[in-house]
Amino acid sequence: MTSEPVRLAIISSVLAFGESLANSLGMEGLIEVVGVIDSDSGVVDKVLSWSLDLVLVDSQNPQTLEIAKKLHTYAPHMHLVGIGVPRSVSGLSDCLRAGVTAYVEQDASLAELVAVIPRIARGDFVCSPSVNRLLLGVLSTQLPKHEALGNVAALTHRERHIAELLTEGLTNKEIASTLSIELGTVKTHVHNVLRKLHIHNRREAASLIVTLSDDGEDGKGLHPSD
Repeated sequence: MTSEPVRLAIISSVLAFGESLANSLGMEGLIEVVGVIDSDSGVVDKVLSWSLDLVLVDSQNPQTLEIAKKLHTYAPHMHLVGIGVPRSVSGLSDCLRAGVTAYVEQDASLAELVAVIPRIARGDFVCSPSVNRLLLGVLSTQLPKHEALGNVAALTHRERHIAELLTEGLTNKEIASTLSIELGTVKTHVHNVLRKLHIHNRREAASLIVTLSDDGEDGKGLHPSD
């Protein structure tokens, strides 16, 4: 049985770069590049009408990140994948503010990008260890630890358990199988975790939870009231 191709678009203010990348990815049998976006004109309508699995974002260009930010505002559940991600706190902060949820570094090859695209489309958290460490630092400075712990304290026991499974990169289906509960129940719990932690997606939840687990007050980490 042949898998359906991953449908994606590319956001790049440098049209020549976007078209070149689209041509290269289009040669891959399991990737379908639907379009290249080089301005914010009609970006939301385009993306929603294209029924995409994810969007690649040229993360080194401020104009491109502004386009991504607009898209994230109106389509928050869309997977935005930063490509060419710099290993810097300021660069990652810009990506986070734009709603980027997966990170492919600037020295990654085309083959490496092709390899992670199906994983990202499945909902996996894709990020190198070095970028992940920087992300944890960025998230911990954006949200004071005592406030974050207070938010975690609002989670139920089941929500905390699911939050911990998010740090392992498990998909909703894998979490449902692990806990022997319905997929719909998992989706409800994940939604509640995101809402209570005041964050936008499961990847931010995973990074925040790892930060608290590794450096919780008095060693309590994710279980401040247990």
